[in-house]
Amino acid sequence: FEPDKSAFSLLELNVNSNKLSDVLLFRQILSNKEGLVKFYFNPENLSSASKSIISERNSKSIVFERLPSVKLSAYIKGKIDFLKMDIEGAEGLVMSELSKKHKLSFVREAVVEFHHHIDSWKDDFSDFLNIFEKNGFGYQIRSTPKMPFTKKQFQDILIYAYKK
Repeated sequence: FEPDKSAFSLLELNVNSNKLSDVLLFRQILSNKEGLVKFYFNPENLSSASKSIISERNSKSIVFERLPSVKLSAYIKGKIDFLKMDIEGAEGLVMSELSKKHKLSFVREAVVEFHHHIDSWKDDFSDFLNIFEKNGFGYQIRSTPKMPFTKKQFQDILIYAYKK
């Protein structure tokens, strides 16, 4: 799942160049709902880190395009050895929906990037970790904070989760 047009083209090229089989590619957004959603980006900074369904992920010159959104739970039908997720602020929505649909029981390991303080007033990291805990996962956390510490500072946090 890759909503960004240029990143998706590169992904297609890599899959085709390496003759990978049994790989399905979707230019769709992962969320907790289906339908068309706004995909925000800064045309002056086309790095994938600035593209998100969360408008606050960009601080300047935000524009958007409407893209199809799907629930990841609809695609999980069996065992998942490894789930990698970096969806620029929507990870809480997707992981909550996976938990509600009991799809995390199929996942053995995961690496998820959590985007803390996209909304500077929102402190929900413990809620996010609780999703893993209540679904039988242990986890390790890695982050490199900017110094000096300041209140409400944006932070990328990498979580490695594994079934206990």
